[in-house]
Amino acid sequence: KGAGTSERTLIELLTTRTSRQMKEVAQAYYTVYKKSLGDDISSETSGDFRKALLTLADGRRDDSLKVDELLAKKDAQILYNAGENRWGTDEDKFTEILCLRSFPQLRL
Repeated sequence: KGAGTSERTLIELLTTRTSRQMKEVAQAYYTVYKKSLGDDISSETSGDFRKALLTLADGRRDDSLKVDELLAKKDAQILYNAGENRWGTDEDKFTEILCLRSFPQLRL
């Protein structure tokens, strides 16, 4: 079906799983393919897309259900300063917040 289908599947998998689930996925991937998911992501992607996928695959997303309004305001300001408020974009800030904050925190 083409590379786009594989990317969509990978994005769906990596963006919808908890940290615990991602660690299980990585272990299963290694068992089946005898290489790490991170190594394959590194060899098949590049740039900021690669950084985001590797951050997600690392299984470090906060899994707590707790939300912090003060943190949400701080993150919103960081994202504004990293994007809209500057020439160019600081993709690392976007990756850090969007890939590591808990799902409930991101919804806030």
